[in-house]
Amino acid sequence: MKPSALVLSGGGTLGTAHIGVLKSLATRYQFDFLCGVSAGAIVAGFLAVELQPDQIWDIVRHTNIFPNMLDLAKNSFGLVAGDRIVELLKTHLGEVEFADLNYPLYIGATDFKTGKNVALCQGKLTDAIRASISVPVLFSPYYHPEYDQWLVDGGLSQNFPLDLAIDRYQGDQIIGIDVIGQINSDIDFSQSGPSIPPIDQISKIRPVLERSIRIMLMNQEAYFRTDQRVKIIRPPLTDYTSYDITKVESIYQIGLESGRSFIDANTRK
Repeated sequence: MKPSALVLSGGGTLGTAHIGVLKSLATRYQFDFLCGVSAGAIVAGFLAVELQPDQIWDIVRHTNIFPNMLDLAKNSFGLVAGDRIVELLKTHLGEVEFADLNYPLYIGATDFKTGKNVALCQGKLTDAIRASISVPVLFSPYYHPEYDQWLVDGGLSQNFPLDLAIDRYQGDQIIGIDVIGQINSDIDFSQSGPSIPPIDQISKIRPVLERSIRIMLMNQEAYFRTDQRVKIIRPPLTDYTSYDITKVESIYQIGLESGRSFIDANTRK
C-alpha cells in the first residue's frame, strides 16, 4: 500500500466518480492526508471516518444524497436551506470533529464577505462540509461557528485544492481526482437550433452555463505550481453535467474505469 495524499475536486453529481476511482485504488493506495471541496468534501469526510468506497457508494445510492440537498430556504440568500443534507451527514458522521481524526483533513470553502479561500480544519465535520457545498444562489451561505464566518462553496475560490496538499503534505505522492476540469472542444458554435418558447429557454442555456463554469474552474488550475509528486486522474465526464442526478450509476462506472486505467498505467514495467 502506497501512502499518499488525496485531493478531491468539487463537481456536484460528478463527484460520484470520485467513489468509483477510489474503489479501484483501494487495494494499492492508503491515504494519510485528505483534501476536498464541495462534492469532494462529502467523499473526503466519509473517508476520514474510515468508511470504505463500497460503503460510501451505498450511502449515495440508497439515500439519494444529491436530491436530498434540495429543501427550500426561508431567506433571500439562497434557494436551498441545506437542513436535509446536514441531517443526512449527521447520520453517518455524527458529532465527529477534525481533532478526532487519525489523518489530516482539509475542507475548502470561501469566505462570502471577503471572497478569500478558507481551508477548514477545525470544529465539526458536518459544519465544514455544509459550508463547502454551499453553491451561491442555490444554497444559503452557512455560518460556521468555529470560524465566525459566513461561508459558501469552496469551488468559488479553489475547486481543486492541490495547493493545500503541495504546501502541507510531507509524503512522496499526491493523487488528485478532478471530475469537472475538462470540456468538450469538439463543438460547433455556429450551429443554430429551432426557435423555442421563452419558458424553455432555461434548458437551452444550461449547457452554456455548465461550460462557462468548467472553463472558470480549469483556469484556476493554471496557477498551480508544479510538483513532481502530483498525479491527476480526470475521469472523462464531458458528456455529463454536475446536475445529472439520474445518472449516478453511469458516472460511478466511469470513475471505476478511470481508476483501473490509472492503476494499469502506474504498474507497467
